[in-house]
Amino acid sequence: MKSILGILIAIVLAGQFANVTYSQQNVAGGLCERLKMYGDAKTDRERAAGYNGLRSASVDTPKDLACLRKSLLQKQADEVLSGGVRDLVFKINKPKDLEQLIDVVERGLPLLRKSAGKELSEADAAVLENQQMIIVRVIQRLGELKVGKAIPILRQCLEFEGTEPEASTALALFGDTTSSYPAMEKMVRDLEDQTLQAKWPELAQQMIRIHDKRAKPYLLKLTQHEDFYVGNYAARAFVNLVEEGDFVALKGMTRNPNPSVRSCSIRGIGKIQSSAYDDILVEMLREDADENVRAEAADELGRKNVRKAIPDLKNALKSKDLRIRANAFVALYLLTGTKFDFEGRSARDDDRAEQEVRLRLRMGSK
Repeated sequence: MKSILGILIAIVLAGQFANVTYSQQNVAGGLCERLKMYGDAKTDRERAAGYNGLRSASVDTPKDLACLRKSLLQKQADEVLSGGVRDLVFKINKPKDLEQLIDVVERGLPLLRKSAGKELSEADAAVLENQQMIIVRVIQRLGELKVGKAIPILRQCLEFEGTEPEASTALALFGDTTSSYPAMEKMVRDLEDQTLQAKWPELAQQMIRIHDKRAKPYLLKLTQHEDFYVGNYAARAFVNLVEEGDFVALKGMTRNPNPSVRSCSIRGIGKIQSSAYDDILVEMLREDADENVRAEAADELGRKNVRKAIPDLKNALKSKDLRIRANAFVALYLLTGTKFDFEGRSARDDDRAEQEVRLRLRMGSK
């Protein structure tokens, strides 16, 4: 039996060959044909070709949807096959089509229930891990498309540690905030556990899908995380949930040592209609050590119509960084109606300035 590692190496090293092989053999094939091609593969290189074909497949026809459902329902330890098909769930764009995958979650829960707290063999653990990843993908998409028929099964998913965060987030998208959020507490503990550093990137990526506002205190804490990547994702997730009353939190984020968090704070400020942040944005434009942050600040000062920033924006036109100069140019045009010249100015900058003005007029801004 070929090792999964060998197949993955073949996918990486022979990717171009695999794509060519696939396109030559099966260019018109749908998902069902591509699944057969993968199943018929004899060598790692052929399986790599089949894997690439699966990941690029569409789910546009009832036949494709039926094949996807059948594949997702199979409890198997083939990590490569599972990885090739589970993300296809996100290509389903019709709630009615997605309803057909509710039973993928429903039939998978007994396995999670049966395995909870038990020590499993390597083979059984592989089956469980694949099944859980499939269930999580389906849960996420059910929430994103707001498939109402899924609410009962989503509530059942709150019982399991491996599906609780996604189920809670999905239910929040329906306005259901009755679920608890113990998984966030566990996530914070795990992200503070140095022995779990290898899992930090995966945990961080989960945060961006959080829509439950009760998670905000946890996310805010994680913006202070020692790991740049974790802090970035926590800040992005927090900004997605930002509200008028978050002044203290956003102000704190503008002082965060992680420049990515500071940039996110500016995007959060942009969502709030308040002049309370004007001086903070001017200070960030003038003094922040990171060029990307200063560029974001220049952009937001123009959009928020902060006229006191005009002198600092004019100074920013002399910045060594082209993006800062370009954003200051657009901001000044919004604030003064004048197109100030700067080194590196292009027709693209003029077009963007005009687009911002048109956007403001459409939004009824003054």
